[in-house]
Amino acid sequence: MKANLQQWFDYLEQLNPNKIDLGLSRVESVYQAFSFDKLAQKTIIVAGTNGKGSTLAYLESILLSCGYSVAKYSSPHLFSFNERIIINGKAVSDDLLLEAFNFVENKRQKTFLSYFEFTTLAAFYCIKQSRVDFALMEIGLGGRLDAVNVLPRDINIITNIELDHQAWLGNSRNQIAMEKLGIAKKNIPLLIGDRNPPEKLRDSMKQSDYPCYLIARDFRINNAKQSYEDAELEWKLTIPPGFSAEQQANLACALKALSLLSAQGVKLNTEIIQKSWQNTSLLGRQSFCRDSKLQYCFDVAHNLAAVKSLSKTLKEKTSKRNIAVFSAMQDKDIFAMINVMSDCIDKWFVSPVSNSRSLSGHELSKVFDSSGMSFQLCETAKQAFQQAQKKALYGDTLVVFGSFFLLAELEKEIKGICCE
Repeated sequence: MKANLQQWFDYLEQLNPNKIDLGLSRVESVYQAFSFDKLAQKTIIVAGTNGKGSTLAYLESILLSCGYSVAKYSSPHLFSFNERIIINGKAVSDDLLLEAFNFVENKRQKTFLSYFEFTTLAAFYCIKQSRVDFALMEIGLGGRLDAVNVLPRDINIITNIELDHQAWLGNSRNQIAMEKLGIAKKNIPLLIGDRNPPEKLRDSMKQSDYPCYLIARDFRINNAKQSYEDAELEWKLTIPPGFSAEQQANLACALKALSLLSAQGVKLNTEIIQKSWQNTSLLGRQSFCRDSKLQYCFDVAHNLAAVKSLSKTLKEKTSKRNIAVFSAMQDKDIFAMINVMSDCIDKWFVSPVSNSRSLSGHELSKVFDSSGMSFQLCETAKQAFQQAQKKALYGDTLVVFGSFFLLAELEKEIKGICCE
């Protein structure tokens, strides 16, 4: 019995020496011991390289506004582990988490679980105990072998497919697509939000034993008509200027899922759907804030596709200089990431972060030296942020990106700017 959450986290870190240990057999055996029939009345699972969090956020916002109870599970978190499990818009309580960890520990017996597997099973318990109408579940890594994939579900979504986590998922979009396609189940609708799905995914769609819906072919946001459309319905929308193509795809996936739910008998308010999605926000996903001197952009972009989207947004939304605070993990294509940003960042402040997978200061320096870009290496993320603030001029934009862990180390600074 552990007295507090920190004791549990310390324990879980050493329970399985493999930080990432893909496979379903361990989780399935423990989950079977739970004897849960299902987590909620309806469960939606979302996989994809980018856009999972936004798609879940749109669904959560609309369903809550329509009067339903909703649980959302996602990872990693920014500031507090409790953020991974959101019940009706609020982070799960410490008391329920402690109860869940004890429950999983008792049920696992001698099964060795990774940190992610154990905490995901704990999330299942928290959601089940909360007795919600909807469980919105994010795949952590890949799909086929991710712990969330043991759950019964009503709808599957794959947002997009790009290169990321190649060491575990494969070195091509085709290989990664097949891992993500592993969430597909017989007779369960699958929505695909990638406008250019890899060839192997297209071939699999033709031979599938599940209903498959592809963005632009079967559902879409129509900017000209200011509407969402699919074969069954049309919902009028007000699309704000500058609403990116990536976010439109995420919204379209969420709305298609709602369209399918409506066909299954779930009562939805069309007027609420048209309005409530506009109030959706997700801190750390191209979040723009201001103080009296600067504009800030906080983004967890940590793969090439996400960085390309960030670069495009900065070019559209910033008019003066952009000052970057940057760090990244060892398994990322750092050179390509900073090269994409080279024409919209005027000065770089870089630092390692306190994570075993982080690039060291020496490694960061080597990459930036080879790129030929001017940069200042700092010992900590906080120092990098403070130095960037000092060097920035009135009206500049300070861009913090590259890793969830970087933003997490700047919790006080970010909350002071964006959340007050």
